[in-house]
Amino acid sequence: MDFNEFARAFDEPVGYDIQGDNELRQWKPSVLSFGYEGVVNVKSRLILDSQQPRLELCIEKKSNGLVIFTAEDCDFHFAREGIELEDAETFHQYRLSLPQIFADGKRVWNSTYLVKIHMRRPPTMIGFPPENAGSPVFEAWEKLLVCGVNEDLILWGQWSDPAWRFLSKGWKVMSGLEYLLRLPFGKTDPATLDGLLRRPFGSVDPESLGAPQAFWFYRKHPADEEPRVHPRWLEDPNGIKPAVVWRPSGPYFLNDHDRQKRLVEASYIERAFIRDSVNKVFNLNIRHLAIVTTPWGNKMRNRIHVKLNCEGPTPTLTAMTSVNFLLLDEISAAEPMTEDDFKAKGCKGMVVNDEMLGDFVIDHYGLLASSNGIEHKVLITTTPNTLPIDEQIKALTRAGTKACVYGDKPENHRAGFSLGRTVLSHGTELDFASPDYFVLTVELLSPLPSDLAKQRLQYVRDFCHLDPTQEEAFTKLLPLSRSVSVSYKAHLEQARLPQR
Repeated sequence: MDFNEFARAFDEPVGYDIQGDNELRQWKPSVLSFGYEGVVNVKSRLILDSQQPRLELCIEKKSNGLVIFTAEDCDFHFAREGIELEDAETFHQYRLSLPQIFADGKRVWNSTYLVKIHMRRPPTMIGFPPENAGSPVFEAWEKLLVCGVNEDLILWGQWSDPAWRFLSKGWKVMSGLEYLLRLPFGKTDPATLDGLLRRPFGSVDPESLGAPQAFWFYRKHPADEEPRVHPRWLEDPNGIKPAVVWRPSGPYFLNDHDRQKRLVEASYIERAFIRDSVNKVFNLNIRHLAIVTTPWGNKMRNRIHVKLNCEGPTPTLTAMTSVNFLLLDEISAAEPMTEDDFKAKGCKGMVVNDEMLGDFVIDHYGLLASSNGIEHKVLITTTPNTLPIDEQIKALTRAGTKACVYGDKPENHRAGFSLGRTVLSHGTELDFASPDYFVLTVELLSPLPSDLAKQRLQYVRDFCHLDPTQEEAFTKLLPLSRSVSVSYKAHLEQARLPQR
């Protein structure tokens, strides 16, 4: 089918972003086959997401873990028995070779669909079956774990006619979007339907294309740019139907690009919340209560004990936070205050940790027209301290985009801790079942002979003069790391999966 033809055919945003009942994204009993041999009973659903179309599988229920095949990492071929005549012989051969799928006493599939999955990279694994899941679940999960990149998998099941028509239209649009993102020219991130129609499908030599890149909106709008722009699905070029805001469909990350962008986005939201919560309470429209004291009899040093006038949780001002304040008399307390008057009459102070008569204390040096212990109305403004979250955003933005330390480089995988993976909160290097599992031991990391490595460690011990705590940790490092390394190797031997 011509790309222009099927692109013009859809009249709604086609993706998980759109609201409504969609059979494709409902979990359905299915069967996954490995060639003509292995078979696993699963539940499956298709997510026609505008940023990352994908196929999700689980064993019985989502809490037993997810296996996700994305359009970025896999090629998909969809066929329905009795519809595509060129696939009739294929279905006939599969029925003869895999009778357990079609005649196991549980299903009567007079017509079926198949999704043939060709992987360019291994699927994304989310979670793991809990200990009480039962042996059938673990056996099925082990079969999924050995999915090879060089072999095709086939998912079997049934859809209704409307769902099939929706899939036939929707997935081709998704594939077309992925195709355009591989083109080596100009701006390849279409924001409107018209952008999809600029070049006919098949007009570029496939050999000139790069690998598909999902999350095209993330790549078009880097995470470190402001103001923040919310991703939207393909918009109606005539402006009749509004664009649909894209929402992540699950509490997981599909790849590092998704992980980085969403963590940075969450940090921006956190920073905005901090600013809003502070500005909502500390502004020129809200009068708080304050009592001034002069400790140690020094009239040039004042403590302003503030009782906040606000509903709900009060924002926390940490020590050393700079604030501007103005004590009000009865007349000025009843009148509105302009920014110019506040700047002209206001004073500066610093939040301190001290025994308090209110919610917090302001330390101020200078003369104040106030009697010791007298209650006043006070105006307070401050700039929220967002330095920690600012540094967090910088670290998350940089993580994954630049090799910061030895272990960040691909050639040093499992030969050193990755700072980028740590900043992005992977935690996989501490999971012995993960391919990123890493044991900090000189015997595994050093290319030197063991005896020479130990001599150099002894030199470090003699040269550095460790304190007792450091000495204890240093002493335990080698035997502990050897023990962990041996245990890990033993675990791999015990958990080695059978070959298909």
